[in-house]
Amino acid sequence: MAIVGLLGIPIVMHGLVQLLSPGATTEPRQQLKNLLIESSPGVSVVDLGELLNSEQRVELTHGEYRSLGSKAKDVICDSGANVVLALGGDHSAAYCIYGLEGDVVRADAHPDAYRNCLDTLNCANYVRFAAEDGLKRSIQIWNVGLIEEDLDYIHSQDALIGKIAQLEELLSSPPMKVGVLDIDLDVLSMTYRLPHQWDTSNLKAKDLAGLVKALRPSVN
Repeated sequence: MAIVGLLGIPIVMHGLVQLLSPGATTEPRQQLKNLLIESSPGVSVVDLGELLNSEQRVELTHGEYRSLGSKAKDVICDSGANVVLALGGDHSAAYCIYGLEGDVVRADAHPDAYRNCLDTLNCANYVRFAAEDGLKRSIQIWNVGLIEEDLDYIHSQDALIGKIAQLEELLSSPPMKVGVLDIDLDVLSMTYRLPHQWDTSNLKAKDLAGLVKALRPSVN
């Protein structure tokens, strides 16, 4: 049986500063939980709450990013979940989650694999860190929801790790062994009133629930 753990990462970027926004992921997490229970027989859903840092406003250091990721990994392991749906803004804290078994499906308007500031893990390059540190091979990473207008720039900057896929393509694909669904706030519809800084891909909770159902994550 797939046990899906829903983990909120309510850290968002404002300029070069990370802001903690407690409760920002509560509504989409609850909607996802309800939809998964209703539409996915044989899938158990555990709400893991939000991954919170101790400060309301803090510019995170490299070590603090890794510490948050390790904390998330501990929460996941204690829950018994065999697939994790991480939902949030600044997903640098999801770095350590990439070390879990199975493929990663990223729903994100941006690739988060740029070569900027490579000596410091941050929200724009954590996917590259995860791949170069050996947490996940590039062929195990799928990117859904990238902004079409940015694709030429992404390729010119060698800023992509993994493969690009359309949501419809994954929904119609054979089941994949997925361990992590890495969902950035910026792909979700503005109807959630979340603090987006970027354009949105306009996905809704039902789209993400459909993705989980179609992929049948980590079902042995």
